[in-house]
Parts: sequence; C-alpha cells; structure tokens
Amino acid sequence: MCIWIPLVICGYTTLYSIDYTYKSTLLIFMTIYAVLTFLSCLSMDRMVFQKSLSTIENRRQAETISILLNEFAEESKNYLWAIDGQMNFSNMSPSLRNMLHGLDPSGGIALLSFPELIRRFVANSPNTTSSETLLSKITSGDVFRELLVSVRSVSGIRFWSITGQPIRDVFGGFAGYQGYLSDRTDAVVARRELEFLANFDSVTKLLNRHQFKRALRDHTKPSGSMPFALMLIDLDRFKEVNDSLGHPAGDQVLEVVARRLQHCVREGDLVARIGGDEFAILLQSQEIRFIAEVGQRIIAAIDKGCVVDGRTVPISASIGIAIWPFHGSDESGLYRNADAALYAAKAGGRNRISIFGEDAETGDRLGDVFPTLRAPSKNEQKRAS
Repeated sequence: MCIWIPLVICGYTTLYSIDYTYKSTLLIFMTIYAVLTFLSCLSMDRMVFQKSLSTIENRRQAETISILLNEFAEESKNYLWAIDGQMNFSNMSPSLRNMLHGLDPSGGIALLSFPELIRRFVANSPNTTSSETLLSKITSGDVFRELLVSVRSVSGIRFWSITGQPIRDVFGGFAGYQGYLSDRTDAVVARRELEFLANFDSVTKLLNRHQFKRALRDHTKPSGSMPFALMLIDLDRFKEVNDSLGHPAGDQVLEVVARRLQHCVREGDLVARIGGDEFAILLQSQEIRFIAEVGQRIIAAIDKGCVVDGRTVPISASIGIAIWPFHGSDESGLYRNADAALYAAKAGGRNRISIFGEDAETGDRLGDVFPTLRAPSKNEQKRAS
C-alpha cells in the first residue's frame, strides 16, 4: 500500500500535465488500474496478515504442546528423545538427561551416539530385549514399542521400556528416530518379587509348600522318576523359641536350619519349607542305609543349636520318612505315610528318625544299626492315621 499511493499520484499528475487527444480515455483506464491495484494490495495485505497470525498461532501451539509434553514426561516418568540421521541425539528432555547422568556421572554420555549408548550400557539380562535386537530394529528403521531392556548404572541394574518411531524426510528417506523411554525398575522388581513369593518361602528362600507339592506330584506319576524318599522334618518345641524370644529370633533359627538342611543333601535333592516349623526333602535314593545316613546328618546338624543375639538356642528335629513307590504309590498316600512316620518319631521321644514300615521287626533291625532310627509300629501308625 505504501508503494501504490505514490504510483497512482505520479500517474495522475503525468496524465494531467500532458496534452493528448485520448487524455480522458487514459484517465478512465488509469482509474480502473488504480482501483484494481488497490484491491490487489488490500488482498495481499490481508493474506500477509493472516499468515502472520497463523505463524504466531502455530508457534503458540508448539510452545503449548512442548509444555504439555514436558509435563507429561515429568508426571508419567516418560522421557522424550530424538536422534538424527547420523544416530546422534537431536533432542533430549531434561529429565532424560538427568537419568542418563545416573549411568555415567562424568557427563561423557551426552557425547555418545544412540548405538554407542546401547552397546555400552544395555545388559543382556533374562526376559529382556538384547542390545543386538534393539540395534537391529533401529538399523532396519522399524517401529518398536515398549521394549524392555536392562541397563547398567552406577547404582546397579535398571530396567527401561523404550518406544521409537522412524522419522522420514520429504523424499521418504530415513531422517532419524523419535520416541520416549520410561524407567520400569520398580515395576519389574515388584513383579519378580511376587513371582518369587509365589514359588519360594520368604524367610528361608526354600521352595514353598505349593511348589513342593507340585514337585512331589510330578515325582509320583506312574511314568515318573526313579524311587525316592520323602522326608518330613519337624522342629521340636519350636513354639517355645517364638514364645520366649519372639518371631524375629524364630525366623533367624529357621534360616539357620534351612542352610544346614541344604548342606546335608546333594544338589539334585529338593528342600522346602512347608509350614511354620516344618520342612520337607525329596531325596533321590531308595537305599535305606544312605537315606538313614542323610537323616542322621540332619539330626546332628540341627542338634548343634543356633546362636541368636549372642544366645545359644537349643533346637532339635524329628524326621518321618516314606519311600516311593514302596510306601505309597501316589502323592497323598506317600505323604500320609511319611507323616505317620513323623508322628511316631515325635511320640518316641523326638530328635530321632522314623522310617515307615510294616511292623516293629523292621524298626528293631534298623535300630540295631542306627540307635536313633526306628520304624513306627502298627499301633503308632493307627494312632497317626
């Protein structure tokens, strides 16, 4: 508009200053031209104004989106990242930068490319995505969502979930990646703790009752394993330990007993805590003499007592034993007979072994070899059933 006004004034001044036959006609054309150019200038000014408003609005929206994304990243613990076509970081949220600082406090990690970061810090842990798999997806330009990776940090192993999508240029070529990652360490650790508690005892770290019953069921299948011995172990007067010293002291005693039981058996044998003061062992053997020797080792190991807070706590155990398939062809029968033998051992004075048998004669014969070893009589078996 600033140019239009001088041009129109100059045009009219020139036409009025000359003497020409078609002067009136030229003035009419000049007026039409002036109107048209004036309308064109107005239209251009409006377009420029609208474009400026649009640019300002887009910039405001971009700033708003950036603020919202940062707030989303802060509140949800999702950290935004982007890399260029050369795999170098082109964008990294402040929260992500702080988290990466935990991997390498020296600050050199900011200079690493994305593949270098993966090769250096991603550990190939079980049930997580390996560094090779993640690098393969990035090299191939694949979309990946919530890949769980384990990461080495100065505080130990952390677990990250990574999501990424390739960026394409106007020609469809690879221009980098953008995505987000989140720290899933707390969730992964909590899930693994729940999985552990579902299978193991929280105090002794031995198999729990549920898993031991499952193992016993598998071992007593018709097409199951070789003959084995089921040993049920009950700590004598353990309730007195809890009542006099408290449950924390009782837990310490249980931990000591668990370690001693593991030392008394071989690597392939199963040891479990199946109750408050009850343990069980699947001993891979059918030899009476060997089974009795293991039982004697357990009796002697537990009978040493336990030191709790500088005080020696006397402790002993009674053991009932049944051998599959001779003393029971299925899980319930074998367990019932081992429990009957345990009852007989406790009724016979505690701190001894009792192997399930048909009559007292078997007990007498075993008792000649092992003084604390005795099989339950028929009357004891009836009282236990």
